[in-house]
Amino acid sequence: ELAQNSNFKDVDVVTSVPMHFMKKIKRGYNQVDNFSQEIANCLEVNYNPKILKKKIHTKSQVRKNRKDRTELLERKFALNKSNNLEGKHILLLDDIITTGATIEACAIQLKKIKGVKISVASIAFVD
Repeated sequence: ELAQNSNFKDVDVVTSVPMHFMKKIKRGYNQVDNFSQEIANCLEVNYNPKILKKKIHTKSQVRKNRKDRTELLERKFALNKSNNLEGKHILLLDDIITTGATIEACAIQLKKIKGVKISVASIAFVD
């Protein structure tokens, strides 16, 4: 569906909400990575999971409300060294969007890249 949508025709790169490296070691994978890679393949663009990093290892956000989720908003995520992303259209993916706080925290970091355009998609969202 995204490949057929004109809003996504100019996407340059796909990235995903990062998982803290300790959680990824414990779990063995980031559930969003495969989804993101497939979306990138469908859009015929690169997938780069290393644009953002999660700096703070937090417990599951599932039962937290927006206020609780945004407490560490600015400190949870950071940009890795931008790989020539100025002026690029980045598609940011997550598995589920509940309050939007995680996507917002990532977008705040991505907006530090000069001239970047950000689009967001997810497998599901809570209404």
